Amino acid sequence: MTLTVVIPVGSSVPDFVNLEQWLPFAIRREEFGQFIFIQSTVNETNVKVLSKVINKYDSHKLLHEVSTKDDPGTMRNLGITKAREELIAFWDIDDIPCIENIIEIIQIFDKNIDAICANFEIVNSKTGNIKTKKNSKIASLYNPGIWRYIFRTSKIRELKFPSLRMGEDQVFLAEILSHDLVI
Repeated sequence: MTLTVVIPVGSSVPDFVNLEQWLPFAIRREEFGQFIFIQSTVNETNVKVLSKVINKYDSHKLLHEVSTKDDPGTMRNLGITKAREELIAFWDIDDIPCIENIIEIIQIFDKNIDAICANFEIVNSKTGNIKTKKNSKIASLYNPGIWRYIFRTSKIRELKFPSLRMGEDQVFLAEILSHDLVI
């Protein structure tokens, strides 16, 4: 199985440094089939910077789409329509995913599973201390980040993120929970 990762890039000035930490490794892995960067046309500087990053790696796995809307929900919906891999995840441009852990999740993804919610770590930038947050349905309510999930693309293809700037992930996850998905 392979994964499509949808990454919205809004009008605010994103930190592309995090992207450069994990992207070179991830694009070389066969488990990752597509990285779709959905970018708002609002900030022309961001469009140029992201184009430069994508061109640097010259990979068929990197897609750069443009949205006329600047909210993450609309950009993620565009990503869903472009996704061609069996699995899909939604990350933010400033995320630092643990690629090795994502690969392990992809490898255990069973045909009877529609979605997996992963553990995650919070790193205290001042002390360097790492705190692991374990996966559970209760933990998902307290830390509902969409970036913790990998979905079977066919199961969410018809679902839509709301056109919101904040809270779109939580509304989308609530809608998923109202469907008969195996998580």
